[in-house]
Amino acid sequence: MIEAKNSDLKSILLTLAGFNKDGKMVQGLLTENVSLGLKRRLQKIHTEAGKAWTEFQKDVKDINDSKESDEVKEKELEDLFNESIKINAEKASMEFIENIVTSKFYDTTTLELIAE
Repeated sequence: MIEAKNSDLKSILLTLAGFNKDGKMVQGLLTENVSLGLKRRLQKIHTEAGKAWTEFQKDVKDINDSKESDEVKEKELEDLFNESIKINAEKASMEFIENIVTSKFYDTTTLELIAE
């Protein structure tokens, strides 16, 4: 189980995969030459983080659409961003990630969230 904050979801998703306007994956760990086992684990993390991101976006929209005052909305959004969540996926192996031969830089803080 991966523990993160809602505010970490976007960086997790972009670290794992980035897409162009045609929907083709063009960047991220999932585009690297990795073992099948690591790729499956990263795909699972990406899928589950995507579900959490969708729920988070829905919550943000609900708060923004509410008739509350701007101060109340701001406080609710801040609480939502800082809310801890659990991503229903096992962490990847940091050792395997560190062994990827790449010229790209991946944010180590984000990697520490998804790997051990």
